[in-house]
Amino acid sequence: QRLSKSDYLNDEEFAKVFVREKLRLKQWGFFRIKMELKKRWLTDEIIEKVFNNIEDLEKIEKENLLNLIEKSAQKYDLMDAKEKQRFIHWLQRRGYSMNEILENLKEFSTND
Repeated sequence: QRLSKSDYLNDEEFAKVFVREKLRLKQWGFFRIKMELKKRWLTDEIIEKVFNNIEDLEKIEKENLLNLIEKSAQKYDLMDAKEKQRFIHWLQRRGYSMNEILENLKEFSTND
């Protein structure tokens, strides 16, 4: 009863905090966050509701991806095909789609 009264058992509130934390601190992509929420037995309805209520979600994800690329590209030799593939797979495991990665990698390399 005490947990319910303190709103600790509210799945929607948990999902909001989880999404904000993973976007801001871990810089995870949408796919990874959704997968992790599903692992925690949250319904698709709650997950979609939380994602729909976050302002500038695409902008945040793009900024996160560009930050990850900028910080981590130094660790990989992107001219080497094998290293570039490893880097892309690492970004995919963080929850970003192949299209987003390739688009932002191209954008990153044109900015240099």
